[in-house]
Amino acid sequence: MKSNGNAAGKVKVFWFFSSEKNAFFLLLSAALITFRAAGAPMPKDPAALDIADVFSHTCLHNDAQPGRVAAWAVQQKLPELGPTDARKDLVADGPDARAWLIRGPATNMLLAVRGSSGSCAVYGEHADAADFGRVYDMYLSFLAPPGTKMERQPDRVSQGTFGTVLKRSATIYAKHGKRTEFLMSVNEGKAGPYQMELLIATH
Repeated sequence: MKSNGNAAGKVKVFWFFSSEKNAFFLLLSAALITFRAAGAPMPKDPAALDIADVFSHTCLHNDAQPGRVAAWAVQQKLPELGPTDARKDLVADGPDARAWLIRGPATNMLLAVRGSSGSCAVYGEHADAADFGRVYDMYLSFLAPPGTKMERQPDRVSQGTFGTVLKRSATIYAKHGKRTEFLMSVNEGKAGPYQMELLIATH
């Protein structure tokens, strides 16, 4: 995935058949082909696909490691939020939290790494809620292939700063001891600067 490096933070979106033919993207493409072949409904909403594409190139590709994600953002010349930007309050949970703006073809996004939790998240201004849920299921099938130990929590609805928020989350356990938390949230009230969130953290 390559950026044009302009001040708007616009990123060219390749979707999951990435131009970067390294081992990670070959595995990801194979997993998504299997997901589709199993008859699972595929997301079609352009905004949901924008968020999915950025999430795969940043959080997934870099194993949710804040330092690696930050290095990618710097390499792409993405505009970083300053310490006084109100949008940073969405993601700042520690003094080393950082966030960058990304303008996709269908929606604007915020890429964030959280200091205290060591997580990586992509926020989107808007997307079709049903298709965004399909994006979550699609990536969950990649993170937890058959035979993987996983605990999937029931959907939760709560009151957030900008209205009702739907959350889905799962904990995935790898054989070598790594634990991955994968979360999706949708602001059903459609208020606030960002309606959608995909977040991943590895421990």
